[in-house]
Amino acid sequence: MSTALLIIGCIALFVPCYARFGLLHPLTLTVALWLSISLLFAAHPADLVPPRMRVAAAILLGLTALAMPSLLLGRSPRREAPSRPGENPRAPVPVTFHVGRLVLVTVIVLGIVGWGVVQYRSAISAALGRPFGEADAKLVRWAELYGDLALSGSVGVAMALAPLLGAFAVIGGLCHRWWWYLLLPVALTATMQSPSRTATVTVLVTSVFFFVLLSRTPGLPRRRPPVAPSHWRTASLFSFVGALGLVYFSFVGQALEKSEVEPGLRTAGWLPDFLVQPLLYQLGSVSAFSAALDEPPDGEGPYGAFGRSVYAVVKLVQLVGVDIPTPAPFASYVEIPIPFNTYTAFGDAYFDFGLTGVLVVFLFTGLALHTLTVWPRRGHPGSAWALSMLMAVLTATPIHMRVLDGDILIPAAIGCAMVAFVLRPATARTAGPAAVRAGGPMFTPRGVPPTDGSPDRGGPTPSGRETEARGR
Repeated sequence: MSTALLIIGCIALFVPCYARFGLLHPLTLTVALWLSISLLFAAHPADLVPPRMRVAAAILLGLTALAMPSLLLGRSPRREAPSRPGENPRAPVPVTFHVGRLVLVTVIVLGIVGWGVVQYRSAISAALGRPFGEADAKLVRWAELYGDLALSGSVGVAMALAPLLGAFAVIGGLCHRWWWYLLLPVALTATMQSPSRTATVTVLVTSVFFFVLLSRTPGLPRRRPPVAPSHWRTASLFSFVGALGLVYFSFVGQALEKSEVEPGLRTAGWLPDFLVQPLLYQLGSVSAFSAALDEPPDGEGPYGAFGRSVYAVVKLVQLVGVDIPTPAPFASYVEIPIPFNTYTAFGDAYFDFGLTGVLVVFLFTGLALHTLTVWPRRGHPGSAWALSMLMAVLTATPIHMRVLDGDILIPAAIGCAMVAFVLRPATARTAGPAAVRAGGPMFTPRGVPPTDGSPDRGGPTPSGRETEARGR
């Protein structure tokens, strides 16, 4: 019954999100992800604990709170009136690309990330008592979780900046030369030093989504004429990246000896063994959330102290002198029937605040999502980067809540400033008042007739002079 409710609720949210924003939007993709998870539970691929009614209610409440700000506060272009006669409110904003600035920030970030990688490898070597190159993935993971690992906060900040190299790869590849894309393998290599797969997947997701958003941004100076967007081309890109991520996930799982079906877990005959681990990472947290509700209450959630879902807030409160315990980085295990210790983003908020907390946390996330699509203006390159980081957060909701984790907030905030430093939207002196006041849309609602030929509706990109002329 709860699985059927979850499927119906996800469909009820998917329909308005798809009708309003199309498929290529964080909300639509997130709801589609959870709809897929619900359908997988209905297919019963493994003998997991099914979602309880309270779990289904928490997930649907959180998804609804996430979607409501954009659905209710977003304005339709059909109702946007020009502030002056003859002014086109959907005109794209020309963007100026500074290759020198891109080189500068790339060198700075590359140096910081490189320093962080060297410090990380040295700390692992010291904890294991052997050179880093002689340690396999299991030993490195053991040192991260249980070893006496002496890593300063500055090293963590340095490693967290690796996604920015992916952003610079996209900007340089689109606006300057193709070889800028070589920065993406560098960023992935930096995160692959750790066998924890989350950081690597974050770089991959943010880079690909940033590429799609930026390539559809009107007014972007491209090294080649833009190609009209194609649903098939976008679907092929995401399919390729998904397959690449699955291969990497399985490869690291094999190195960690997690590729085999664990004893005690019965799987359906139609499910290949190599898909069991990726499937568990999508379904297992929902089952663990349900199983944890049956555990006897001891006054604390699975992470021990309060605050896992608002981790950055807890750290900020500690900095101002308030004595509050830090949540454990890893939760306690429950049987689903195998041991599992992640509880979905909705579960993290539920164990901290209950259903009210799920509503508040995801309403805040939804407001942030809506704000980033319109501030400081629609289609702003800095907003595109922040949305890409938020996309990594939303695709991780089947596992845990990451929106207030340092490895998300740090590259998001610094990246917004650096992207805006390299790609400068035109001002009134360079583009004319009409073009400046009207930001090119990052996401175009479905069914809206084209008015300016911007590439996210399949037309050619108007040049800065054409835009200025139309503004007059």
